[in-house]
Amino acid sequence: MSDIRMLAMVIGGIACLLSLPCLAAPERAMEWIRDFPRNKFVAWIMTAVGVTWVAWLLFITPLGWVDNYKLSLYVLAPGFFLLVVNYMDELLAPRALGGLLLLLPSPIIDIARQRGLLLVSLAYVLVVMGIMLVLSPYMFRKSLAFFIVSPVRCRALGYAGVGVGVFIAAFGLLFY
Repeated sequence: MSDIRMLAMVIGGIACLLSLPCLAAPERAMEWIRDFPRNKFVAWIMTAVGVTWVAWLLFITPLGWVDNYKLSLYVLAPGFFLLVVNYMDELLAPRALGGLLLLLPSPIIDIARQRGLLLVSLAYVLVVMGIMLVLSPYMFRKSLAFFIVSPVRCRALGYAGVGVGVFIAAFGLLFY
């Protein structure tokens, strides 16, 4: 199986898995979506993943004269994490989600660069969503407010997410 086909199936599967709570338990999903922006545990986990990812990218990327200082990343990355969680704790979860959405397109584009127009388009959508969440984290709740009003709308969001996931996975299986 090709890398691009596997990537499409993984992205489709993740979209389906993220949408299942809206279908199975819409009341709990609506509560979780409402509480997500202020959830410190999830925010710390996503921030740790994002900081680690950025530190790893900086470590493996050839940066010329900066290469002499790469070992300092072992000290700077945890320090940066502590500064972020202490001084940017307000709405940190949507910001961290936005940061991950900004990092995620890189491997997608690396794999799907030549013939994966759907996946590259998805990567650019993720970048735009990531920019919106990093610059204005209140947009997370504002953009999902329409769907967390009633269980029916939450289920509609779940069905849409599953539909998108199945479409991406099927597209990957059929055309890649």
